[in-house]
Amino acid sequence: TVNPSSINFGDVVVSSSSTQAITLTNTGGSVVIVTQATVSGAGISTSSLTLPLAISPGQSSSFNVQFSPASPGAVVGSLSIVSDATNLPTAVSLSGNGLAPVLQLGVNPTSINFGDVAVGSTSSQSVLMTNAGNVNLTVTAANVTGAGFSITPPLVLPLTLTPGQTSSFTARFAPTATGAVAGSVSLVSNATNSPTAVSLA
Repeated sequence: TVNPSSINFGDVVVSSSSTQAITLTNTGGSVVIVTQATVSGAGISTSSLTLPLAISPGQSSSFNVQFSPASPGAVVGSLSIVSDATNLPTAVSLSGNGLAPVLQLGVNPTSINFGDVAVGSTSSQSVLMTNAGNVNLTVTAANVTGAGFSITPPLVLPLTLTPGQTSSFTARFAPTATGAVAGSVSLVSNATNSPTAVSLA
């Protein structure tokens, strides 16, 4: 017997991989010899399987099937297991979907107006960074422009965010002279929307 009889790897980002285990169990009364395991389907492969494989009665053996898409799109394949068992070859249906990598850094808010702040005083507001993509994203620089603007605590860079992960910093305005000031925080990363700016006023 083969468990599971089908595997859906789901959505897997191109150049990454998903692995599932398959277990072969000898439910008969004599040794079964597995001689071949043939995989079809782009990006699908097996590992941890050495053939020929002898499985004694009542014993099990496991190996892995891996889906590593090289391009976006749905993939359908199968694993055919050949042995001297009476009910084989047995096929395991395999499927998965390759996703294009998305590198997107989100910031909230995208603009901050500190309003009127007395010279010698400080106004602060939190800014949330989010990895809105499906692969790891790395922020490598945070450049601040505009007199009196700064960020705290200083970002420890490079900063890597996993998909969906967030991190925050505080934007500050501490004017040293009267008058209107405009500036920005520019976040440099490997995202497609880099540099990602938060406008300050």
